[in-house]
Amino acid sequence: MSRTAGRTSPGMQLDGTLSAAAMPGASAKTTMITRVRMRSSISGWTGFRGLITTPSTSKKTSHLQSQSPLRSVSVLNGHRSPFEQEGRHPMSQLSSTATVHAPLARVWETLADVGTIAEWHPGVERSPVLSTHRTGLGATRRVELYDGTSAVEEVTSLDESRSVTVTMSEFSMPLSRGAATFEVVADGDDRTLVTMTMDYDMKYGPLGWLMNALLLRPIIGKLLASVLSGLDHHLVTGEHIGKNWAAASK
Repeated sequence: MSRTAGRTSPGMQLDGTLSAAAMPGASAKTTMITRVRMRSSISGWTGFRGLITTPSTSKKTSHLQSQSPLRSVSVLNGHRSPFEQEGRHPMSQLSSTATVHAPLARVWETLADVGTIAEWHPGVERSPVLSTHRTGLGATRRVELYDGTSAVEEVTSLDESRSVTVTMSEFSMPLSRGAATFEVVADGDDRTLVTMTMDYDMKYGPLGWLMNALLLRPIIGKLLASVLSGLDHHLVTGEHIGKNWAAASK
């Protein structure tokens, strides 16, 4: 099994193993506990079980791959972290932008309804609505992942037909807080630019910073791209994005 500092290679199992050399002063017990926590938390959160796989050599491509490749961006013009409203900046922020081949009104309707995420998110098996309303501020869902873990997400910021932010709670991932924002901009009559941004802080102090730099950021980047690809495919074809969709679409 190969390991690199801050990079991943095809087929590399991100099992959360950090050597004592990477953590000055860390004991063998600390390293073992870190390994177990990271295996469980990172795997459960992403739904990918921490495995970065080699793309298939098959000629079969998804609708999004064949027409409009994803574009990853590091800074969003005008995006303000939901944590900044509390006077604090997030430890980490990652974004990805893609063209979704559907009118803005339809894309917005899908994103704003908290009960629909299981239809287009490749990691979510079910998304029961916990609030009395499905849209608007305070709308709340429980996202239940295919690996058995879950999180509660509540709409905490909304700019009608422009952006929606959900803040996470009741999760087992290695974060102290996390939020996801979707921003939409019309790109003609039948296309919409969608940007998904993750703002989050890590647990475990300096160790959490190291976990984020070496392991979590690459996994989240892959997750964002997959989510937007699933959204596009669902809106174009009407198909439910299931557990094995990401692998089958390559």
